[in-house]
Amino acid sequence: MFAVAGVLGSATASAASVTPVFISGNPSCDGGIKIDPVVSGTYGPVRIVVSGSSFSFYTVGDAVVSDVIVKGGPNANWYHYDPPVTSDTGLTAPLNPNSGKPYGLSHLCFSVDDKKFPDPSEHRQRPGAITRSVPGPPSPEVPVIRRLAPAVLAAALLTQVPGIASAAEPLQPDLGMARISDLKIATTASGQRQLRFSATIVNVGRGPFGLVADRASEASSFVVSQRVPQSDGSRVSVGVPASLVYGGDGHGHWHVRDLESYQLVRLDNGSKVGTSSKGGFCFFDTDAYRLTLPGAPQSSVYSPETCGHLDSLTVSMGLSVGWGDRYPWTLPDQYIDITGLANGQYRLIATADAQGLFVESNRANNSTWVDIAVTSRKSGTSVKILDYGPAA
Repeated sequence: MFAVAGVLGSATASAASVTPVFISGNPSCDGGIKIDPVVSGTYGPVRIVVSGSSFSFYTVGDAVVSDVIVKGGPNANWYHYDPPVTSDTGLTAPLNPNSGKPYGLSHLCFSVDDKKFPDPSEHRQRPGAITRSVPGPPSPEVPVIRRLAPAVLAAALLTQVPGIASAAEPLQPDLGMARISDLKIATTASGQRQLRFSATIVNVGRGPFGLVADRASEASSFVVSQRVPQSDGSRVSVGVPASLVYGGDGHGHWHVRDLESYQLVRLDNGSKVGTSSKGGFCFFDTDAYRLTLPGAPQSSVYSPETCGHLDSLTVSMGLSVGWGDRYPWTLPDQYIDITGLANGQYRLIATADAQGLFVESNRANNSTWVDIAVTSRKSGTSVKILDYGPAA
C-alpha cells in the first residue's frame, strides 16, 4: 500500500510477523479504525487481545488488515502487511530508551479494507528517512534506503545486517465444526422434551489450539492465555478474555466457557426458539478428523487429564491439527429444550468460538447447521433431517 523510506536504527522491538517501522511523533489516524483506550475487545471488524505492553489482533468475517499504527510514548510503530493479513501477535509500541522495554499502549490505528489512514511515512525523523528496527547494535555507517516497497526493504535490510533471521510466522489454529449427528428426541421424567445431538469441534489450521489457565490460589479466578506456535518452534503466549467453570455434574474437571454454542431457529423467518444449556467445555483430541493436513499428528496428543481438578492451580487444554473433540448426545447438557415447540421446520446451528475469544486464522468456517422437521403426535415427537450445511 505505502512506499517506505528508511534507515537502520535500534528504536523498536517486536515479536510480530513483520518488523515495524519507527514513526516519530503522532501519525494521523483519519480514515482508519482508532482504538483508544487500548483494551481487549471487538472494534468493528477487528478484535484485539491485550497482554501487558503487547497485543494480538484478528479480524471478524472476511476483513483484512494492511497496516497498524501502535502509539506509545512520544512516537509510534508502523506495521505494514503485504499481502494483508487476518491476524498477528506480539505487536508493541516503540522501546523506551530508559527502560529498554516497550512504552505502554497509548492508542492503535488499523487500516482495514477500505478504512485506511494516511501514509505514516510522512512522519519521519528527517526528510527522506524514518528509523527501521533491527536487532543488535546500530551500524556505524547508516545507509539510506530510498522509497522501496516493504518486501524489498526487508530483503535489503537483511542482506546488510549479518546474522538477522526472518521473523517467525505464527502457526494459528482454525476452529470449526464437523457435521452435527445423532439427532434424537428425549423426554425426561419431569416432562421436559429435549432435542439431543452430537457435536464435534475441530481444528483445521496450521498449528494446535492450546490454552493454559493459572491462578494464585483456590479462591482466585483463573487467568487464561492461548499458546500460539511459531514457525521457528517457539510459542507466543497471548492473554485471552476467556473464563473457566468447574463441571461438577459427573465431569469432575474444569471447562472453558462458551467454546461452542448451539441454537435452534425457525427455518421460515430465522427467529431463535432455543439455545443449549451446555456452557463449558474441556477439549482434547477425541476423534481423528483430517490427518492429511500438514502438521497433523497421527495419534492423539491432548488428553482430559490436564483439565484439572477442583483444587488445581494450573489447567491446560488443547486440540491438535486435524483432530476433533466430540461431545456425544448422551452428555448431561448436550441438548436444546424444545418443550412446547410447535411442529415445523427448524435449523440447528453449532458454532465454535461465537464470541471471538480466541486467536485463529479463519472465522468464516466456525459454524455448521442441519435443517430438521419436528413433528409431535399423540404417540410422541419425531425429528427428520432435511439438509446439512457445510462443515469445516
